[in-house]
Amino acid sequence: MVEKAYKKEFRNTIIWILFAISISGFLAIAPDVSSKVVLVYFFLSLSSFLLFIFFPQIAEYSTSNQNRTLSQKLFGIEKKPFGGFFVGILFAVGFIIISSIKVLSVINLAIPIDLPLSLTANALIILVVSWVCETAFFIMLFSVLALFVPLWWAIFIKAIAFSGYHYYSYVVLSSSTISNVAGAFIGAFVFAVLGGLMVYRWGMASEGGLHAGINSWNYNEVFGFLTVVN
Repeated sequence: MVEKAYKKEFRNTIIWILFAISISGFLAIAPDVSSKVVLVYFFLSLSSFLLFIFFPQIAEYSTSNQNRTLSQKLFGIEKKPFGGFFVGILFAVGFIIISSIKVLSVINLAIPIDLPLSLTANALIILVVSWVCETAFFIMLFSVLALFVPLWWAIFIKAIAFSGYHYYSYVVLSSSTISNVAGAFIGAFVFAVLGGLMVYRWGMASEGGLHAGINSWNYNEVFGFLTVVN
């Protein structure tokens, strides 16, 4: 029998994942967005949906922390999603401050400014699609990994996967070179480790807030969004 806490977490989390699928599908009709970019985000969102839907069945074969309840095994969106998201925003501010310190400036989570997209397409992807779809996929992946390996190993594997994904985003989808974005890979790894710890404590929405905050800051740094608004 599925526990009551899991049912609440299921409702909150499925809304996020269905939104991810919807906006990744919207990219298909958005102007100036390549089919390769559309396929990447649709793959992430659809994969997160499948991992989420079949999570109870996968959890039956769990070999790590088997005494946890199903809601404890799933790092989804708990009963206070806005609180978790706000915590993520606060951590994003801290991350940005740390990365601005000269000694630690190698740590950053930049965006590929030469991605071959228009300003509108960049805004749609960076400010909305990327962090919604990536959070859904990597947290579902993290939840599944934690069923079979200890927490720190799950965080480490998630961080490696997240960094590898950003290598693909920067070097394959854009014309950046690995030497140009080495700091971003370090930042992506640190981000994923921090996000994993936050998700364990505050749920999926906290990493979403962290990712949204950093993406918004970087977008403004590159395109001067706040300058345009003001």
